[in-house]
Amino acid sequence: MKRNYSVCLFFVLLPLLSLLSCEDKPSGKKTKKEKVRDGVVKSYYDEAKKMIKAEVTMKNGKQEGPAIQYYKSGRKALEMFYKDGLREGVATRYFENGSVGQQTMYVKDKMHGIQKKFKENGKILSEAEFYEDKPCKGLKEYLVDGTLKSAKDYPKIVIKPIDRIFVDGMYVLKLSLSEKVKDVEFYTGVLTNQKYIGMEASRVWSLSGNKNEAEIVFTLPPGSLVMCNS
Repeated sequence: MKRNYSVCLFFVLLPLLSLLSCEDKPSGKKTKKEKVRDGVVKSYYDEAKKMIKAEVTMKNGKQEGPAIQYYKSGRKALEMFYKDGLREGVATRYFENGSVGQQTMYVKDKMHGIQKKFKENGKILSEAEFYEDKPCKGLKEYLVDGTLKSAKDYPKIVIKPIDRIFVDGMYVLKLSLSEKVKDVEFYTGVLTNQKYIGMEASRVWSLSGNKNEAEIVFTLPPGSLVMCNS
């Protein structure tokens, strides 16, 4: 007897550039012998040559205000702001030529708002919205000519059913994409508030460890029936 199964899926493609997402925190930690003090704390690539690596503003033992990392050339690499030890406001990453590479909005140390990424020539690469570190729907990515990517420019989810019911009582849905990408996360369920991945969605893990595939396994004891909503 032929059984028909359908499953409701959505997936998130993480941008290939350093993320969905996360900024490096300039370190303001003190050694055990150093006393916590207010003011600007500096670290160096080469202290003798005054090749500055980072500077962090401290207040009452916590990061407060601007924190900046530098390239060895002395140019600014990353600038973010802290409030009571937590990232707050816009964090900006720079290319060594001085142009902006990435801008991320933080609220209470979590990505919250629109993250923008740019090419070294200043052209925009992508715009992605986050809600308390969670990626939201509505990712915008741009082609080389600056035009917005359309649905046809993205890979499709490929679902391959594997019927093993008469062998070991399992029915497997193998998930992959029509094109190879660096890393993929598959989820089942619905978006929280129709916007972001939350408790209403569950991640589908790969049984083989392949980052480009995942599997949904249904175990069906003899005589049982499972209905999947499309």
